[in-house]
Amino acid sequence: LGTGYSVLGAIAILNQIGLVRIEDKVIQQTIDELRIEKEKIKSHAIEFARKIFESIPVIFAAEFLKGNAYVLRNQINETAKSFSAFSELPDLNHYLMEGLEKPTNKKLIILFLTSALYSHDLKKRITLTKEVVKKNSIPLLEYQPQGREKISQIFNSLFFGGYLSLY
Repeated sequence: LGTGYSVLGAIAILNQIGLVRIEDKVIQQTIDELRIEKEKIKSHAIEFARKIFESIPVIFAAEFLKGNAYVLRNQINETAKSFSAFSELPDLNHYLMEGLEKPTNKKLIILFLTSALYSHDLKKRITLTKEVVKKNSIPLLEYQPQGREKISQIFNSLFFGGYLSLY
């Protein structure tokens, strides 16, 4: 559950050597947004945990949230002691969609990490992907992190994932 500290440390180092530029005020804004959203994030995590219990969550994410899908998968595996997987959009549309048809008695549940900050083309692809998931009678959930900046949404998703795996 200390992932946020690791990420902030890496950001500080990358800022220091000039590989990224994330201003301190953006980091502070992210922290402020998380403080405001904390109870709502926890509530979503509890709700989602109830829905994925006894299922195999497969996390779909893209662009700047794909790292969050990787971390969330690991958190569910390690903290919740439960199997989970992730796949990246749009790549999964080329190989995974056909595999959703069988077996028919699957215990899968798809968890989409989506964002209003995703590209327009990706948002259209997500809509189509959801249709395929529904057509194959697989339940789906969608978590859309809040935040004005991508970094805010990344941390919101980290926060959510930590609580989801805990609950």
